[in-house]
Amino acid sequence: MNQVLSLFRAGLSRNSPGGSNSGALYEPPDLPTVIQNIYPFVTAFIYGVAPVVVVAMLVYAGVTRMLAVDNSRKVSEANATIFWAIAGYATLLLSFLLVRLALTVVGFDIEGVTIDL
Repeated sequence: MNQVLSLFRAGLSRNSPGGSNSGALYEPPDLPTVIQNIYPFVTAFIYGVAPVVVVAMLVYAGVTRMLAVDNSRKVSEANATIFWAIAGYATLLLSFLLVRLALTVVGFDIEGVTIDL
């Protein structure tokens, strides 16, 4: 049993970010570091995809509204789709501002974080 435990510890120390075989167990990075590393990628993805989705929803609702000439139920559904697409995008932009405000108040350097692709 001790041999298995020592092999397990040796494997963990080899997988440590420093690469040293000092026998220390791997310690995960702290939460602020994780947030600073993930935040730019998540925001770039969300704010890159969201406008495309909103435009697609607006086009779909517009076409539905134009084709539903006499059907009042379809017209009201298309109007609701237009409203909720715009409301959802406004909520997304507001959440962006709130997250930036919260991270700035907590002390994260948002402007210093860049995305290297």
